[in-house]
Amino acid sequence: MDKTHINFPLPDAERFPIQNRFFVAVWHYIANHNMRGFATFCRLYGLQQGNLYRLAQNPTRQFNPNLLTLMVKLGYSANWLLTGHGSMLRKYEAKNA
Repeated sequence: MDKTHINFPLPDAERFPIQNRFFVAVWHYIANHNMRGFATFCRLYGLQQGNLYRLAQNPTRQFNPNLLTLMVKLGYSANWLLTGHGSMLRKYEAKNA
């Protein structure tokens, strides 16, 4: 099954870098954890799929910081999510990947 985000809008990386990195991390997680797709990810973590899709389409909407907290709990670097610097995965996660 194709797990790419071809039909999924990603926020502009220049104007909305944190939102963009959040969605990049989500799609990275989906691809690397053998998930069927975005709906499965949302269902598994109790997220509103429609709200996230609207956020991707219109990143000026309020971005819930708990979304970043979820990605940190899933092994993504808070530094990378917020600044774009360093490794996408936390160091201990990257060693075990």
